Amino acid sequence: MKVSDEDKRKARQTDLLSYLEGENEKALKQGKTPPYSIVREGREYRLKDYGGLLFNNNYWNQRSTNKGGNTLDFLVEVEGKNFKEAVSLLVGTEYKKVDVPKELKEKSEIPFELPEKNESFRRSIAYLTKTRGLDAELILEEFKQGRIYEEKEYHNVVFVGRDRNNEPVWAQKRSTLTDKKFVADQKGSNPSYPYFYGNPEARTVVVIESPIEALSLVNIMKMLKKDISDLCFLPLGGLHDTALRQFLKDHPETCRGIITALNNDRASQDKPHDIKGHEASKIIRDRYGSHYTVQSIFPLANDWNDDLRALRTKDIHKDISHDKEKDIEAQIKDYAKQKKLERTKQREIKHTMVRSR
Repeated sequence: MKVSDEDKRKARQTDLLSYLEGENEKALKQGKTPPYSIVREGREYRLKDYGGLLFNNNYWNQRSTNKGGNTLDFLVEVEGKNFKEAVSLLVGTEYKKVDVPKELKEKSEIPFELPEKNESFRRSIAYLTKTRGLDAELILEEFKQGRIYEEKEYHNVVFVGRDRNNEPVWAQKRSTLTDKKFVADQKGSNPSYPYFYGNPEARTVVVIESPIEALSLVNIMKMLKKDISDLCFLPLGGLHDTALRQFLKDHPETCRGIITALNNDRASQDKPHDIKGHEASKIIRDRYGSHYTVQSIFPLANDWNDDLRALRTKDIHKDISHDKEKDIEAQIKDYAKQKKLERTKQREIKHTMVRSR
C-alpha cells in the first residue's frame, strides 16, 4: 500500500525526543533496558553512543557520519527500519508533532519576484569597486548580463540566481552603505539555484560562501593569470550544501571535481559543535569524496574579499574614478538597450513568419 503524502509529512514532523522517550518507556514496561541514553546540552540533546548525534525538535545531525535529517530519516538511516514501517510507527503512535511555524508555511507559499531595478547603478558600482575592491571590468560584464543590478527602494546591490530554464528564482540583497551591514535573500528565493559565476558545464565546481567572495576569488585568480575556463564558482549562501547538491544533480555528465573555498575559520573551544569554514569543508570532503575529487583551499585572511583588498590596496581607487563610474553605467545602459532592440527584432521576425503561413 502506498504511503500518503500526509502521513509522510506527519512522520517527518514527529518530535524526536518524544519518540525516543516513548521507546524507553515501552522497554521499561516490558522489563527491558531502555535503548536510548539522552543527555541535554543547552538547547539540544545528545544521544549517547550514537557517534555524536545531536537533535532538537524533529531534526538531528550525526557528526561521525555527517548525516542528518528529520525524525523519519532517523528511523530509516540510523535505525535501519523499512520506510513504510517507519512511517506507520510514527503516525500510528501518539508521539508529539512539531508544529511548522506559521511564518514558515507562509514563506513557502510566497511567489518569487525580483526587487525593482533602479535606473542608476552608480551606488552599487561604487560599493563593489571602491569598498569591495573588485575590478571594474569584471563587474561590468555581470551588470551587462543582468546577474547583478541595483535595487530601487533601498539601493542594495542585488545578485541574481537562475534555474536551468534561465528563469530568475533567487536573489540576494546586500547593503551598499559602508556603515550598515545588511544581507538578505529575497522572499520566495529558491536556495538550490543561487548566483554563480563561470562555466556551468565545467568539470570542477568551486563552492564558496557568498557572491562577493566568489567574485573576489575570480578576481584574484585573474590577477594571477590562472585559467578559470573550466571552473564554475558557486556561492552556497552560507555553509549548507543545498546548491551544491542541485548543481551535481543537474550536471551528472560533466562535473568531476569539487573545490571547497570556504572561509578560513574554525569552531571555537567553547562552541565545539559550531560549523565554520574548516568544519564545513571536511563535511563536504567526507560526504562527496567517494564520487568526486574533492580539494580544499582557504584564504590567507578570513575570507577571499579580505585577501583581494589586501592585494589591490594601491589600485582600488585608481581604476574607478567618478568618470569611470559614469562610463560603466553608460555601457550597461547601452548594452541593455541593444539587447532590448534585438529581442524586439526577433519577435517581429517570428510574428512575420507566423503571418506568412
